[in-house]
Amino acid sequence: MYQLAEIVKDACKTHGEKVAVRFYKDGFLKTISYHHFNEAAHLLSGILKEIQCNFEIVTHNYIAILVDVSDIYPVIIQGILLSGSPFVCLDVDGSKGDLANLIEKLKIQILLTNEKHADKISTNFDESEKLKDYELFESACQIWKTGIVKYGCNNDDYLNKRLLYAIQTSGSTGEKKIVQVTEDCILPNILELRDLFELSTADVIYYGSPITFDPNIIELFLALTSGASLCIVSSKARAATVPVLVDVLFPEKSENDDLSNVENSENVDLSGNDGWCVIVFEWYC
Repeated sequence: MYQLAEIVKDACKTHGEKVAVRFYKDGFLKTISYHHFNEAAHLLSGILKEIQCNFEIVTHNYIAILVDVSDIYPVIIQGILLSGSPFVCLDVDGSKGDLANLIEKLKIQILLTNEKHADKISTNFDESEKLKDYELFESACQIWKTGIVKYGCNNDDYLNKRLLYAIQTSGSTGEKKIVQVTEDCILPNILELRDLFELSTADVIYYGSPITFDPNIIELFLALTSGASLCIVSSKARAATVPVLVDVLFPEKSENDDLSNVENSENVDLSGNDGWCVIVFEWYC
């Protein structure tokens, strides 16, 4: 079991009725409590363990995620970690070639997706097969096997280094690269920042970094290990300018506030009308 997943599980037990995830889409707010977050993650973990057992898949191989960032995204990540496997986030806007390259290089056998993106698997891999349909908070999801490697292969890197996750960089600064990160590498950063910002259930952390950029993992687990809320907005809002994003997060407050100093701020704390605070991290390479 990953220590990070255990810390999140403990936070779920401590802050059961507090809000773990806030998801804004099309003007509507959906919330998930820590209690329900924990239940859903454990349910998914059980499904993954059953599949790994039935198909003789090595637990320590990567499990890929190919879904749009939404309220179920952090649940999927926690469910994979609880199953004992590292995860890899696939860019839904990436090319099929990039997708195939990442799956083949990391020897990914199991992939979690939905109907919207399933064709990227079925048309790319002749031996691929849908193993199961399931629901997470009314979102229809699918579990696929890629069929590109034989079941039972070993992830030696995991066994030697205790890998937690992998991402493929966007390539904005050069050639796209696959980055594999160990738990020992990322966990101290999360715990130190959590203490530095003195995070609590009164805070809401905006999940704004793209999945091709490591800080998205920091943002996610800063919230979930501290009892704070992770604030997720639709892809359209994520791509908008800062004033538009603030209008989404604070529809009443932003109409009267001066937002001129927001766009260039390194760390922005915005107080909401209902007494909680959103922390926006702008990361620099």
